[in-house]
Amino acid sequence: MGEVTRFESRFERWRPVPKGGWRETGGDRGGRRAACTTSAATWSTRPCGCSGPVVDVYAESDVRRSGVNADDDTFIALSHAGGARSHLWVSAVTPRLGPPASGWLGSRAGYLKYGLDVQEEQLRAGLTPASPGFGEEPSERWGTLGAGRRRGFR
Repeated sequence: MGEVTRFESRFERWRPVPKGGWRETGGDRGGRRAACTTSAATWSTRPCGCSGPVVDVYAESDVRRSGVNADDDTFIALSHAGGARSHLWVSAVTPRLGPPASGWLGSRAGYLKYGLDVQEEQLRAGLTPASPGFGEEPSERWGTLGAGRRRGFR
C-alpha cells in the first residue's frame, strides 16, 4: 500500500428509538463508545508502522436521541506523529449507512472493508474470544486491496 496516510472507520446504525442497555443508559460502561473507537484506530494503524502515537485530536460527540444518556453520534479526527490521520464515525442515528466500514488509504493503494467486524455478531451468538474460530471471517467478507478510483473514501 505504500505509506499509509489515512484510516477510516464507521460503526453506524439506524436506531432512532432507544432499545436500552449500557450503550444508551450511560451505566457502568456507557459513554465509552468514542473511547473504544479511538482505541481501535490507534490499534488499526499500528501494523502499517507509519502512524506513531496520536498527537492531535478533534472530536464532535453528541446525544441526539431523547432518553439516551450516552454519546450516540460521534466523529473523531486523530493526527498521528507519522503524518497519518484517522477519521472515525460512531452513530446510532445514521439513516443511510456510509461505505465503507473501514479503510486504509496508502500512497500506492488502499484497502476497503465493508460490513462490521464479525466479532460483534459472534459475541451476540454466545461465542467468546476463547471459542474456536472467534474473530475469523469467511473470505466473502474480506476487504479489497487495490488502486484506482474507488467509491467510499471522502
